[in-house]
Amino acid sequence: MTPDLQQLARFINGPPVRHLPVGKDLSLVSLESGDAAWIDGFVYGTGLRDRIPTRIVSAVCSADEAFSATRLAWTTAMHLLLAEPDALPCSSILHAVQLVSDAGFQGIQSNFACGAAWLDCTERILRLAHTPDCSIACIRRGEAVPLNAMNAQHCSKETDTLILSGWCLLEPGDRIVWTAPAQAETATRRPVLVQTLEGTGFEFSKTLKPRDETEIGDAISALADTLSATLEAAGFDSADARVRLIIEEGILNAWKHGNRKDPGKSIQVRWRTGIDCILEIEDEGPGFDFHRLDDPRNADNLLKLCGRGIFIIRNYAGGIDWEKGGRLVRITIQRGTAGQECPTHALHCHPNLVECWKGMK
Repeated sequence: MTPDLQQLARFINGPPVRHLPVGKDLSLVSLESGDAAWIDGFVYGTGLRDRIPTRIVSAVCSADEAFSATRLAWTTAMHLLLAEPDALPCSSILHAVQLVSDAGFQGIQSNFACGAAWLDCTERILRLAHTPDCSIACIRRGEAVPLNAMNAQHCSKETDTLILSGWCLLEPGDRIVWTAPAQAETATRRPVLVQTLEGTGFEFSKTLKPRDETEIGDAISALADTLSATLEAAGFDSADARVRLIIEEGILNAWKHGNRKDPGKSIQVRWRTGIDCILEIEDEGPGFDFHRLDDPRNADNLLKLCGRGIFIIRNYAGGIDWEKGGRLVRITIQRGTAGQECPTHALHCHPNLVECWKGMK
């Protein structure tokens, strides 16, 4: 397999986007639980309208490294789902397997574990499809939700691929549990991706209007105490140490760089807790270009007295994003060990993927 083809086969593979809005009142939180090298997960929002996706595409594939054509077929199915608004998961998987086979690539596993789904963010309809060695279950209050048209079978005789498909209407609190073989060439399955549909209502909100450094310091201390206690009670790792750094850097940035210490301007602080904690801090300043942030680790920035706040937040929280021209910062404090949030920039699908493959062979 050429390096270019290897890169194409892994184009979509990577950490799923952890939080994606489902309408204005819900969020889909996706957590990978599989750590095997042959298990890949993908979650991505498409058709953005006012930063809210119209559809969320999710997929899981379990294939040994030796079966590169299998991974390529799965990647192609994701291209089809992203590129075609009306594409269904079942037809996309079968079409992808057929395309890869027609292009002359050999070695697609006949029993590979693969699943794909898309969620209509307006209607909350989940459409899914999977091979027999993979499963996708919707869990509501501890019970599996019956799927409409489940056991509908789609078979491609040329590639000997069997796909099961179905759909259901999701409700807040539902979990989507994806399972696949725990190890290559074994029948034992375990959860590899768990998605939860949770509400986005804030449980805490406070307006700050500090007049001096003493008042801003007191406000930061009080908010850190409150949020730290909330997260510790909810079972977050290292809550106190992480929260104090995040709260201090976030609010000081809003006061110093946003409001420029203007006592007539306010700072809004709000949060909600679920799978993770979502903290929002909004100032009344002019905003800033958050697409151009200096890395404080660069040699030219090491001696600067400022510019480390966002870097600290990103590493202690796990995810950070901005809205309203930089006046509102949204910080994702992950329940477990902090990590980088998967970037949500647009994925560009090659317009003629089959011709691209043929040029690499």
